[in-house]
Amino acid sequence: MSVLQSFGKIDYKRTCNGGPLTLELSDGLFRRKDSLRKVGFFIRAFVEFGCQQMQLNTFNVETLRDAQRHPERHKKLVVHVWAGAATSVSSTKPIRIRL
Repeated sequence: MSVLQSFGKIDYKRTCNGGPLTLELSDGLFRRKDSLRKVGFFIRAFVEFGCQQMQLNTFNVETLRDAQRHPERHKKLVVHVWAGAATSVSSTKPIRIRL
């Protein structure tokens, strides 16, 4: 919660695009019912602290490796790389990810 308290103190009038907070979460977190509830509470606290923009990311290393080898199996997988995103199938070049 200290991260949210810190982000809630920012004067967002002076910040372009709301001062985004990006967090990486283990994919295992989303497999447990109690953890989903905790993530929900975290998101609610984010709003209550007055924060502006949050991006939650999750990934599974084995899924990414399999997508590199077999992109046809992962047509709905979207990989975000900074300001852009591409699916493993629609990209003109193979997606190269160092894992």
